[in-house]
Amino acid sequence: MGDPKKIRKKFSKPRHPWQKARIEEEKVLVIEFGLKNKREIYRTNAMISRIIDHFKILNVQTTPQAQKEKEELLARVKRMGLVAHDKDLTAVLDVKVNDVLSRRLQTIVCKKKLARTVKQARQFITHRHILVNGIVVDAPGYLVTVSDEEAISFIARSPLFSEMHPERAIVEKAGAAAQMSHVSAEANAATATGATLDAAATEDIPAVEIIVDEAEDQ
Repeated sequence: MGDPKKIRKKFSKPRHPWQKARIEEEKVLVIEFGLKNKREIYRTNAMISRIIDHFKILNVQTTPQAQKEKEELLARVKRMGLVAHDKDLTAVLDVKVNDVLSRRLQTIVCKKKLARTVKQARQFITHRHILVNGIVVDAPGYLVTVSDEEAISFIARSPLFSEMHPERAIVEKAGAAAQMSHVSAEANAATATGATLDAAATEDIPAVEIIVDEAEDQ
């Protein structure tokens, strides 16, 4: 068993460190979900492996205890949002890394438009601005349950709690700026059209004057 005070690794690194396809996939995941490093991917893989291994052990057993543990495991993965409510326990075999990473608090804060990017969502969480069901959570990798997903908000004493905060109103400002630029473009187009008409009118005036002068001379 070892010393219970010793902190052990909760993941294992890939056996082959230089696999191009895997490295490219990990780069995409790190950027898409705003991960700090690849260890978060390895932890996620280890968690999925534990769930699948548990299912494989229970799947071959027919005892009442095994049936009870199957129900508990199914309820757990449904509560975490990894499996749909209309699926059975075999659906855990189809759980992918993206399914688990999309349930992280960092990802959901960004999806709920509480932050502009996943990096900013990570900053808000680590700075203790986020509440989950009335509790301050400062771990970006916290897995949000389906029931707690709608109970995510800013803490009341946080400056970000106000909807007028610059970091929260940036989307509206961007939309207003786009609208103003569109109006300015239309105004510039109208001005250019008016200038063209004026230039054309100005070019026609001397011709009329010349005709009038020739008529007077005659």
